[in-house]
Amino acid sequence: MIRALDGDSLIVKIGDSHKEIRLFGIDCPEWKQPYADQAKACSQSFAGQRVKVKSVGKDSHGRLLATIILRNGQSLNRTLVAKGLAWHYRRYCRDPVLADLEVKARKAGLGLWQDADPMPPWVWRRQKKPETYRINKKNSSRSLLHGNRKSRVFHRKTCKYYNCKNCTVIFRSRKEALSKGYRPCKLCKP
Repeated sequence: MIRALDGDSLIVKIGDSHKEIRLFGIDCPEWKQPYADQAKACSQSFAGQRVKVKSVGKDSHGRLLATIILRNGQSLNRTLVAKGLAWHYRRYCRDPVLADLEVKARKAGLGLWQDADPMPPWVWRRQKKPETYRINKKNSSRSLLHGNRKSRVFHRKTCKYYNCKNCTVIFRSRKEALSKGYRPCKLCKP
């Protein structure tokens, strides 16, 4: 491993080239979020080590999605979750070990779980986008609609497209979605 860009993004030398790796199945705090520096420092602490890269494909940004196996045989992905420096990213990964490690880190109050109500990075990222609706416990009702920022189509929670990668715009009502220029999905008919 060459260096950590943040907790879950690394530059790794593979052969003669350098590849950007996104750690699969986890999501570390974003820059300026609490514990982002600690997550990056944890990943960076393994710089210079020879690691194994177990690729599972590419993400939407063209980065290699992978599990990094450290010299001691441990997974860097799992290490970050176990230390309370990352969330198990359930939306894209169903690994029961990651889920269990997150539960244990929460119960022990490790890392970001020391905070009373830590904000997941995927919520943090949505808040930084201009057309999004701030999600919190008060307004996270079942009636929220998701809008696809590229196709400008909005979906019900029961729609198979509700959580697609581009469905990042959140509306409280059909009226709000229509007023922003979005059109209803022909499948779920919100």
